[in-house]
Amino acid sequence: MDQAGFRKSFSTTEHMHTAALLIEKAQEWNSELWIAAVDYAKAFDSVEHASLWNALSSQGVPSGYIRLLKLIYAGQVGKVITDTSSKQFSILRGVRQGDPLSTLLFNAMMESIFRSLKIKWNPSKVGLEMGAVERLTNLRFADDVLLLTDSKKRMLSMLEDLSTESAKHGLHLHPDKSKVITNFHGAGRLKVLNMSIEILDPHTSLKYLGRKLCMNGLHDEELNSRIRAAWATFTRHRQELTNKKYPLRCRLRLFEATVGATVLYGCEAWTLKLDQQKRLRTTQRKMLRMILGMKRRVPKYEGEDRNTDGTETASEDTDTSEDSLEPWSDFLKRATRAAEDRLAATNQEEWITLWRRRQWRWAGKLTRPSIDKWLRHASNWYPPAHGRSGVYRVQARPLKRWSNDFQDFMVQYGLDGSWEQLAKNEEEWAKYESCFVKWASDKC
Repeated sequence: MDQAGFRKSFSTTEHMHTAALLIEKAQEWNSELWIAAVDYAKAFDSVEHASLWNALSSQGVPSGYIRLLKLIYAGQVGKVITDTSSKQFSILRGVRQGDPLSTLLFNAMMESIFRSLKIKWNPSKVGLEMGAVERLTNLRFADDVLLLTDSKKRMLSMLEDLSTESAKHGLHLHPDKSKVITNFHGAGRLKVLNMSIEILDPHTSLKYLGRKLCMNGLHDEELNSRIRAAWATFTRHRQELTNKKYPLRCRLRLFEATVGATVLYGCEAWTLKLDQQKRLRTTQRKMLRMILGMKRRVPKYEGEDRNTDGTETASEDTDTSEDSLEPWSDFLKRATRAAEDRLAATNQEEWITLWRRRQWRWAGKLTRPSIDKWLRHASNWYPPAHGRSGVYRVQARPLKRWSNDFQDFMVQYGLDGSWEQLAKNEEEWAKYESCFVKWASDKC
């Protein structure tokens, strides 16, 4: 479905992965791709109530429920208070803050807008051709909208149509926060009615649902973003994470719940090369060394005791210069063993292992009928031949695909068929999870 926000069994991962797969394949096949991240100005506060009731009615909501909602929203008034108070005025737009129904009401409004747009878009064949009759035009998570198509002209047309249709319901595009990325155009501006929307350079990223999207260096950009976010989280909790007054088990659990959750957000959609995987592992080990308080050892002198954290208690005249400390290679090996032992003792796993485990389970889910149809289409999508020079595969070393490791694992273990065929059997797929995680982690 186009809308994944606030819906049962849907998450941000479906849309993030769909967008990443489309960018990967457009790059591999030299196919023109245009993506616009649309931002509305004060979206939840701008929805007109009259349009909202019409949207609910057109989508089959019983009239009794609509009357009840009208009563809830009736008679709302507001007043601006500064040093004086303004006159009282009626509130005829916006959904109620904090109300669990507000997100669903907003989704209904967005659905009404895009149903009207699709009636216009279908004959003109805007969007991306995903099959004989299926065309992907947008991905939505509440008010976070991506528009997708294959040419500048069509993107301009879609943005103009969206701006016009949204305005009918009280919603207005924010030209400064809306951005466009493409692989067939340099930086510039796109004139949309009375607005000017920026076209980003292919190396510049935009953020969608917390994930960085760009046409060149897609996964490098995302990994850099996640590692920066992880260090920021680590810094916020550093006092607690490195304080030895707290039990180490508790500190490691805090580390997993905060820093680990931050760095692995959306990791199911990652496509990482070996050097990127090693960087992820190195980052975790550096943080763990700081939590454990490990330092390079100094020579042991007679009468001196070694601390439990691996450091030495040396006398005042102990030589602690660079030349007197253990070699860095020895220290890193010792610190790595200590970190791995501590993780194992608290039943926690390395980030690399967690990423592989989540990726394997996500791949299994991708083949099930319950998965979002656009993600399923994107995983099997190949750009159609059209455009100025047609579509052709770039003549260079093949780019790594998200699914490469699954197929390589199948070959390594002598399993027949494709990974998709194996994944359709949930029991068989689950049986090989540990084997895949170990095989993939050992390569790093």
